[in-house]
Amino acid sequence: MPGLNDGFGSPLSGDYIRRQALTLRYILGVDIDSAPDVGNILEHVLPELAQGFQFCVVEDGKIGGDGGLTTWDPPAVSLEESVYLDLLRSSHRARFTGAHEIGHLILHRGQVQARNTKQEKAIGGVFSLERQANSFAAEFLMPHDVIKNCKTPLDLAKLCNVSVEAAERRMRDCSMWPRGDERKRVSNGFNDLLESLKKR
Repeated sequence: MPGLNDGFGSPLSGDYIRRQALTLRYILGVDIDSAPDVGNILEHVLPELAQGFQFCVVEDGKIGGDGGLTTWDPPAVSLEESVYLDLLRSSHRARFTGAHEIGHLILHRGQVQARNTKQEKAIGGVFSLERQANSFAAEFLMPHDVIKNCKTPLDLAKLCNVSVEAAERRMRDCSMWPRGDERKRVSNGFNDLLESLKKR
């Protein structure tokens, strides 16, 4: 199926992706919501706001990749049934998949693309459609204004309803983790490890 592998896209800057994510949050009226309901956005809000947009739930195995697919003519996001059910339960992974597909919808007009974490390393840097959609999902689910009020990845994960791993990656990408004493503790621990290795 086309789109199941990562593809080359136009280079998009982090600032551009951030603006697109924040603009969409504003348009959807969730700009101050720390954990927007991605399922509701896909299933109810976008079909009302965007003429012709369709949200579809398909049988497991129909899409491949990570169970989400963005297509065009008409513009549509499809989720496999298991992903959709997980989304209704606010599963961290399903929420990220839904936001990732919204990212393809906003950033990659006309390009059929599915979330596929196994393929995203094939194309590096700013050209990767998968990395761009992942960046959009991170910006949409964990905006900078929310992160700055969190001391640890666990705080961010709880506030934004994402996994601790995603929260830590996001805080590191924003140079907001480790912070202060934690950064010093990590640095001291690394130095202690180096010293112990030298003595062997």
